[in-house]
Amino acid sequence: MLELHCMASAWVHSVLSLMAFGKPYFDLHKQIDSWSDELKRNHRIMGHDYYQAYGRLWNMNEPFPEWVREHSRKTREHYGDKEAEKEAVQLSHCYFDRVWDSFSRPESDNLELAFAEILASPELLKNTYGVDVIQGKIEYQSDSGNISWEDDPELPNEYNRLIRYVEGVLRKKGIMKPHRDF
Repeated sequence: MLELHCMASAWVHSVLSLMAFGKPYFDLHKQIDSWSDELKRNHRIMGHDYYQAYGRLWNMNEPFPEWVREHSRKTREHYGDKEAEKEAVQLSHCYFDRVWDSFSRPESDNLELAFAEILASPELLKNTYGVDVIQGKIEYQSDSGNISWEDDPELPNEYNRLIRYVEGVLRKKGIMKPHRDF
């Protein structure tokens, strides 16, 4: 059995959210993990309901079963896209915590560095993940398959806040900050 080590930081979750959802949701991830200072790794008993349901309601072979997709559809229908996306971010946070648990310390350290490098590359974010953190645009594909870029004026500030935070974390760890290609 692997020795349990540190948990994924809110910034790691935020980079994943930026890649998957087009926004970092840094404050939401910090809120989800708000008990971590007090409870350390045991913080997952608070605000991590999906994490706790692992093995009973979902597993790694089917991380988002039909009932989750149906619930998300109803949330979107009743409360709108923004609330449905926030809910998806929370589910993804818990899912990734379960994935993170399977990594050794060197693997998680390497993954953190890889995420820092992805974050430091606006061109990669734009061309691979459809997130233009410089111009504040997110690529969307409609249900009919049409692709469009929509303005998100808050995105550049959210991105700059996140990358400054990550640079500070890496500096504290004695790791050189990632090279920004802009």
